[in-house]
Amino acid sequence: MPPTAAFECKGAGLLAARLAVADGNAGRQRLMEQLRVVALIDNVEDRRAALAGLLRSAGLHVALSLPHGIDAVTAARREAPPIVFISFEEPLPRAIQTVEEVALAVPDVIIAAFADEADTHAYRRALAAGAKYLIDTPLSENEMRNVIEAILPDGPRTPVRDAGSVVVIAGQKGGIGKTTISVNLASSIAHENRGSVLLIDLDPDFGDAGILMDLNTNISTARAARDQALFEFDTFKRSLSLHESGAFLLGAPQNFAERLATSPAEVRQLVEFASHAFDYVLIDTPCMMNETVVAALNIADVTLVTTTLEFGSLRNTSLMLQEMAYEGGSPERTVVVANHIDPVAGFSVGDAAEVLERESVWEVPYDQAMPRATQLGQPLAITRPKSAASKSLRALAGRLGEDPARIDRRIAVRGVSLAPAEVRQRLATLVARQAQPEPGQLPAIRYVFSAAKRANTYHVEGCAVERRLTGRSLAPLDELPANLRPCRVCLGAEAAA
Repeated sequence: MPPTAAFECKGAGLLAARLAVADGNAGRQRLMEQLRVVALIDNVEDRRAALAGLLRSAGLHVALSLPHGIDAVTAARREAPPIVFISFEEPLPRAIQTVEEVALAVPDVIIAAFADEADTHAYRRALAAGAKYLIDTPLSENEMRNVIEAILPDGPRTPVRDAGSVVVIAGQKGGIGKTTISVNLASSIAHENRGSVLLIDLDPDFGDAGILMDLNTNISTARAARDQALFEFDTFKRSLSLHESGAFLLGAPQNFAERLATSPAEVRQLVEFASHAFDYVLIDTPCMMNETVVAALNIADVTLVTTTLEFGSLRNTSLMLQEMAYEGGSPERTVVVANHIDPVAGFSVGDAAEVLERESVWEVPYDQAMPRATQLGQPLAITRPKSAASKSLRALAGRLGEDPARIDRRIAVRGVSLAPAEVRQRLATLVARQAQPEPGQLPAIRYVFSAAKRANTYHVEGCAVERRLTGRSLAPLDELPANLRPCRVCLGAEAAA
């Protein structure tokens, strides 16, 4: 069983905030010692004893170890430990009551609920009751240490670089919620006063970030990239669009006159310039891997690779991660974000972690209010901050200024797969055939096509026709559907042949 700190449920940064105001190294050390006091509430006596031993082996002091009930709540109120571990299993009503009463009895307590089979249903119930984490029950010292590391920081947050943090939100398929995540992260950072933030829409063809924020774009990214040398910081900020949350937007072109070609060097200079004017620069990329996107990836402090838990999206995400590695991208600076855009996903998060060869995947739960919030141009992280998806995105936003190694904490729950065995096997086989090229060799050429029933052509990436496709998919020539023919715009010679 892998280490599992499965879901972060409520409130991020409490311990880090306490550490940040500690008076000097001595004060910080005393505070760290206080934070290493924990309580344990569990009805299963043998498991409670085993977990108490694991907590002690991880360097924590177990102030109390009791079953569920009024005695546990009373003792927690008396001892006031900063962290309380509570079992969260059937019967759930009793577990929910204990979490609620402990949260009420101990102000600012961090509740880490745990279960032998942590799942999304239990996660939502734990979140609503007042827990901050839901974890799979740790079974070894290493697993417990990973959980404690996720909960207990080593010190106050430090920025990755002298300039602002650059975060690229990428994805290789349309309709996966990439722009939705970008908009919610940017508005959350600004609304919660985590720092100044600029969202850059890098789509050259009428990107949607402005629509999702209900903003008109004063100047396009392409125009700003070409004119960047003329800007001072103050004039640059005045040219941007400002969202009610406090986030700034540099949007995609809103008319044909603004569809200007930009070079990778110009984009890189623009991002570097913006990172000295803002604490955070978030870049929403188009669904392609062209030279401009590669330039953004190369300068990013962290890349959030967005995917849904569907067959085509996972396959394309695997291809994208391989291509990023070929272009020199660092896996250590990459976080995979699984976005639930449907109430019932095709694959589990554990399937995604296995297929994508990731130890962990950040999960954004399904929220039925998200599509309407998108249509109204109202970021859900602002309008409904307590919803499951909002809490996940706000927690992620709170970690974007940290070392990327500390962001990737939402460990995938490797429970029962949602997909039939033959479907999982087919996906694994397709991904395995996508062999990563040797250094110095060119990756296999992949073509873009639409999954729509009426689709009859395939394209190279970046084709003017391809950019208008819905449901984009990528495949090498030998895996394209048999009914497709080459595009006469981007593959004219091949089409004629």
